[in-house]
Amino acid sequence: MQQPQAEESIPQHFPWLSWLLVVISIGVHLAMIGDSAYRMGDLHNLYLRYGAAEPVHVWSGEIWRLISAIFVHANLAHLGFNSLVLIQVGKILEPIAGRLNFLLLFLVSGIGAFCASLLSHDQLTLGSSGAVFGLVGALIAYSWFGRENWSEKQLLKTLVLFAIGNVFLGFAFNLMLGPLIDNVAHLSGLVVGLAFGFALAVGEMPKADRLKISALPACAVLFFALTIFSLRPVLLPSYHFSMGQLAITKGDMTQARAHLQRLQEFSGQEGKAHLLLGRILAASGGDARPELLEAMRILDDADTGSSFIKLIDLGLSYIDVNERLFANEKANGIICDMAAQMKEKGSNVVMNNCAWLFLMARDKKIADSKKALTLAQIALEKTEHPQVFLLDTLAQAYAQNGNTSEAKAVLERAIAQSRYAGERAELLKKKAQFNLDRAKDRG
Repeated sequence: MQQPQAEESIPQHFPWLSWLLVVISIGVHLAMIGDSAYRMGDLHNLYLRYGAAEPVHVWSGEIWRLISAIFVHANLAHLGFNSLVLIQVGKILEPIAGRLNFLLLFLVSGIGAFCASLLSHDQLTLGSSGAVFGLVGALIAYSWFGRENWSEKQLLKTLVLFAIGNVFLGFAFNLMLGPLIDNVAHLSGLVVGLAFGFALAVGEMPKADRLKISALPACAVLFFALTIFSLRPVLLPSYHFSMGQLAITKGDMTQARAHLQRLQEFSGQEGKAHLLLGRILAASGGDARPELLEAMRILDDADTGSSFIKLIDLGLSYIDVNERLFANEKANGIICDMAAQMKEKGSNVVMNNCAWLFLMARDKKIADSKKALTLAQIALEKTEHPQVFLLDTLAQAYAQNGNTSEAKAVLERAIAQSRYAGERAELLKKKAQFNLDRAKDRG
């Protein structure tokens, strides 16, 4: 009589590799917290500095960001949640897949998630969520198609509920709060993981070598096709819009016009086409105002202020002195004039950066300290808890308008909020300069 086969439990061991991946992410996050840009509120450039993936940077050749972005997280909650899931799944999946395959799955899922994000939107993306979803997907597929004699069948139900629940919550949060969660990355990582887990399970099925041989190359071909296309997606209007702006920044008007021509071939992109043409004309010394006004007219929405969302595409939502805000002062100055007239719609960051442009513009025809002061005050009014960079801009605006006492008072608020020695030293230096200027005026 054949003895009944004992149920096989899930293999357990210490997930060294999972913990190593978590430690790397923690190390990166600690370095970010120690960076002065973290306290200054310049989070966009902070994330980019530490390796986050933004389409225009990846498309211009920085493909290493597809890996580095996996280890960059927006905040402690983001890092903590991903790390917790990674450790829990790693306890089970590491001994099943082996450490090399586990690492490969983690990286490939993360890369695949970011590649899908590049094709779906033109915003910055970061975090190990896509890679973690890949691990979850692999374990779901392996649990479903693999060992039927596992005693922990409840695991499969838990994993499926986790995946469905997180995707649902992601869409719900985005509907309520705006595009905060990259659901495309989550779903793409999950799909990559499911394919890997299926291939892993097929390898253990009797007489399944032929199926395994066909499954793995099929997954590999699809993955590499997605990756290659996402690095130069010429069939997407967002690619031509972003690369056209990059060409303007580099002074290559021929390339910028080539991207404009391709952008104009897509329907529904008239607003962005006018924006790009306006920037080209401004950089070439032409009359950009009609094109930019038409762009804002097309993009404007009385309820959502979508024209200001498009200012993000122009680089006005984040300060990047060398590449964005001051790269095309004329065009950005026209847009900031419109921002001043539509102040009820503009975000505090856009208003602040327009104020900074009017304060620091190299072109004296664009520099306007009175406009800068008005916009800096509006930016502060829109913020419940002002960050240091907002206070710094307002102080500079007061100083340029001759009100050094107000400038000094605002700087003192900024100094009190600052937590970093280097940042405080810079603010104290500005305060000392205000005192010197005031003494000269009295003299």
